[in-house]
Amino acid sequence: MARTFGASVVGIDLEQPLGERATRAAEQLGLSGQCSFKQVEVGPLIFDDGEFDIVVGAGALTQTSDKVALFEACFRVLQFNRAAT
Repeated sequence: MARTFGASVVGIDLEQPLGERATRAAEQLGLSGQCSFKQVEVGPLIFDDGEFDIVVGAGALTQTSDKVALFEACFRVLQFNRAAT
């Protein structure tokens, strides 16, 4: 998304080594100014309400038993949610 669309990208993962690998890849592609990666703990998302235009998930959905809570958290951080309140 950063390379193709010029998007600012924030990636999160539970494992620090994956974030480090992603950071190195972004640097190699010249995208480090557009991409950041954070290690997070299981639990509520660390972002403010309405902080993002889009949320994309990969493993979180298959590894989370409470899928409703995951979708609620994703909805909370989407910008259109901020405009609706």
